[in-house]
Order: sequence, then structure tokens, then C-alpha cells
Amino acid sequence: MKVFKWILAVSFILLGIACFVVVNIMYGLQSFIDTPYLIIGIFFLFTSIILLVNLKKKSK
Repeated sequence: MKVFKWILAVSFILLGIACFVVVNIMYGLQSFIDTPYLIIGIFFLFTSIILLVNLKKKSK
């Protein structure tokens, strides 16, 4: 279960980074921020932080 949570947290971090890259590309090319990608990226980032904090607390 612990390995699954690590894989889930890392995949959420990677998905969040991918969403932020899409937002950056869209802003650079067309000068607007694609709001759904921004919201989903923030969601994935906060979810992964919460998972990592919970993993750290339970490992102590």
C-alpha cells in the first residue's frame, strides 16, 4: 500500500507539471491561460503534497 501511494503521489506530481507546461505553452503561443489545465494542475499538485505529507507522518 505504501508503494502504491508513492507511485500515486509521483504520478500526480508529473501530471501537475505536465498541466503547467501546457499552460505555459498556450500562454507563450497565444497569450492566454488555459484555465482548466491550470485548475487541474493546481489540484494534482496539492493532492500530491497531501499524499506525501501523509506518507511522511505515517512512516514515523
